[in-house]
Amino acid sequence: MYCAVVLDALARRVVGRSIDASPTAALTTHALSTAIGNRHPRPGGTIIHSDHEVQSGS
Repeated sequence: MYCAVVLDALARRVVGRSIDASPTAALTTHALSTAIGNRHPRPGGTIIHSDHEVQSGS
């Protein structure tokens, strides 16, 4: 199982997550879509940072 998590660094909480059997781009985009739906960020007011491990290639 693979888990993609989107964290709000300022609030220190999980705002989006997704779990799947394979590490696909859909896993990552679903977690990001969930985070956007939960937080409603302003245009231009969001910074996205990814760790650079092998599994984060999506």
